[in-house]
Amino acid sequence: MTSILPLAFGLVPADKVADVGDQLARTIIEHDACHVDTGIFGTRYLVDALARIGRIDLAMTMLHQRTYPGFGFQLAKGATTTWEQWLYRSSMETHDHAMFAGINSSLYTILSGIRPTEPGYREIAVEPRVPGSLDQVSASQETVRGRVASSWQKTGSTLRLTVTIPANSRAVIRVPLTHQDDRVQAPAEARKTQAAGQAVSYRVGSGTWTFTVQAR
Repeated sequence: MTSILPLAFGLVPADKVADVGDQLARTIIEHDACHVDTGIFGTRYLVDALARIGRIDLAMTMLHQRTYPGFGFQLAKGATTTWEQWLYRSSMETHDHAMFAGINSSLYTILSGIRPTEPGYREIAVEPRVPGSLDQVSASQETVRGRVASSWQKTGSTLRLTVTIPANSRAVIRVPLTHQDDRVQAPAEARKTQAAGQAVSYRVGSGTWTFTVQAR
């Protein structure tokens, strides 16, 4: 799992990302049977690394596992906080281990897609990833400029994304597509900047913005 941090931090040369990502995916699938097999730092950036190589589906498979080792195993054993160890033992030091809970950050930055791109959240990027195994995600956080929120919900072939940007901030919102020919209904004030790959980008100011993606 030594490739997780280089992938998450963008340290892998662009022409090597695919090969490194393929090796990481094979290790997870073939060696770890799609279970979490990382330490504190690798666990924190696991979802980020898999998102970078377009394998958010694999990240969700790992998080959904209910057998040892992983977060699902802890939940199946009645955990309400993050344990210090994957396997429950009576000698465990803590049952609320904040360092393993670092993966929660990815729920904001990857699944809801909220990231500051300038100091003090003066500019924000909102680029949610939409796994096939989830129907909805909602997250918000308080910043020095006010509340930032991003939520999306899938209903049949429709995806609705709602983003709130605080006063005196601006944002680039990348609306995810399932197919390149999906139709996006955007607010009139949202300025479309580009369509690249599986997303369409819009520049917006403060306020609440709702985008609807409909499959053709």
